[in-house]
Amino acid sequence: LFVALEARRRALPLTALALRWDAGIEPAAEFAGDAAALEERMRVHAAIARLHGPYKVSVHHGGETFAVLPAIARACGEPLHVK
Repeated sequence: LFVALEARRRALPLTALALRWDAGIEPAAEFAGDAAALEERMRVHAAIARLHGPYKVSVHHGGETFAVLPAIARACGEPLHVK
């Protein structure tokens, strides 16, 4: 929320914001965390992106975590960028 509000205050145009997900998303490895907890955190960040952006929530290494891609898509909907 702080980053989104500060970007808005400074009139910085955001198109995507990649956050650190301490939830088991690692390069070249399948997801090893709590999928329900990740989905809830993604839902919160997607809401922040819609309300204080608009910008896309970006998930790096998300394309390598096939097991949670449906949860990420459900949580974020349209404002999503998977790298």
